[in-house]
Amino acid sequence: MSAVGTRGAAAGPDPAAADAAAPDPAAALAPGPTAEAVPARNALARLVAVVTPLGRVVALAAVVAGAVGYALGWRELVAVAWTAAALWAIALLHLVGSSGVEVSLRLPRDRVVAGERAPATVAVRNPLRRRAVGLTVEVPVGSGLAEVHVPSLAHGQAHEDVFVVPTSRRGVIPLGPARIVRGDPIGLVRRESAEAAATRLLVHPRTLAMPSTSTGFVRDLEGRATRDLTDSDVSFQSLREYVPGDLVRHIHWRSTAKTGVHMVRRFEETRRSHIMVALSLHAGDYGYGAAAGPVADAVGAAGGTTVAAGSAAGALAGSTADVEFELAVSVVGSLGARAIVDARTLQVVASADRSARRARRLPTVSTLPGLARTVARPSPPGSRSARLRRLATVTRDRLLDDLAEIGASERAASLVELARAAADEVAGVSVVFLVCGTGAAPAAIRAAAVGFPPGVQVVAVVCDPEVEPGLRRLGDLSVLTIGYLEDLRGALQRSAS
Repeated sequence: MSAVGTRGAAAGPDPAAADAAAPDPAAALAPGPTAEAVPARNALARLVAVVTPLGRVVALAAVVAGAVGYALGWRELVAVAWTAAALWAIALLHLVGSSGVEVSLRLPRDRVVAGERAPATVAVRNPLRRRAVGLTVEVPVGSGLAEVHVPSLAHGQAHEDVFVVPTSRRGVIPLGPARIVRGDPIGLVRRESAEAAATRLLVHPRTLAMPSTSTGFVRDLEGRATRDLTDSDVSFQSLREYVPGDLVRHIHWRSTAKTGVHMVRRFEETRRSHIMVALSLHAGDYGYGAAAGPVADAVGAAGGTTVAAGSAAGALAGSTADVEFELAVSVVGSLGARAIVDARTLQVVASADRSARRARRLPTVSTLPGLARTVARPSPPGSRSARLRRLATVTRDRLLDDLAEIGASERAASLVELARAAADEVAGVSVVFLVCGTGAAPAAIRAAAVGFPPGVQVVAVVCDPEVEPGLRRLGDLSVLTIGYLEDLRGALQRSAS
């Protein structure tokens, strides 16, 4: 029993509520359903639930044809009535007994790159002593449906069928739960039972293997030692002979006294690299209209398994704006993956929903000594911290997992709002990549870049599939325009030169 609380409750009992709660003598004397009527009603409800719309039409036609045929003496209508009744009798025979078969849904890989082959296996086994016939296994695949027609299986027999999950587009594709469908060939009755748990397939964006560069490195005594040698640092490496032009203060006098030759100290250069990649999810930064949204995959067929096509949810599926956004996601994945491989400090942020309240992690002191905990407090919708979303950068797969789930939205923070929030939230950044589409005007890109402190290298990557790749410099800001993902490698090399 649960209690329901009310605001501003009265001090004493309510007479009207007491009268309403009193039992009604007439209702108490009213006859209820008998014990025999309840099972019959449940059986009737189960029978009605398995009847398809076509089955209802055939049943109604049988009743009407039989009544009219016998009343008017029309043999044709009587024949129609008995034919419909025979079809119904055959259809009900397909529902006799339970399926009892075992169904499993397997994915060899739960992560693939867009465009790769992603097979899924449906395995059916009959553990019963009787033969299993007339079974069909349906597997929801995104907005589509895969149908596996199972042949007749004797006791202990198994059947496997493979179908290909469509991976033409980046995204998260839910699969399952696999359900067994029993019914007659005509389609008068249909019974479903879920047999296998649901799973999902992550379709990662396509990425480009980027060469390791020195972009984003700044000299810092607290950074990491590199293999590059310098005459002034904190990580001592070796000694070398003095050459004209070396500073006298770099001479190691103790070694010079021992060898009789002027020796100069060499150090390993310590550098720090903190890269931030900011991806705008605002639909206006890519030329999307108000109806921007995720696009469903078109589903194909393979291996004799029928897969129905899903419907496109985005109004601009396949448009230039859609291509721009997918290219931008691939750029972020390529830059982030290269930084993770190079073991650089990396932050990948994306626009958050401006209307949502995001939980903010605030450190607090624990009641136990030596321990600390954090408390999540919602940030106000208008605050800058609520305008960005941090993506996972622990591993390459974790980053691509997050990129597979994102999409453009009109409610997402714009490029300027994202850059200002990122400049406030993330400190110590050495280089920032701002990734957007053609919807972001040059003035907006400049406004986004000025929010970062002096000394931070800002590179804007504009994705425009309709222009030639190029490089523009607006003061200290480098603006790269790329039309294909393969243009990114050359554009970064030109910007670093």
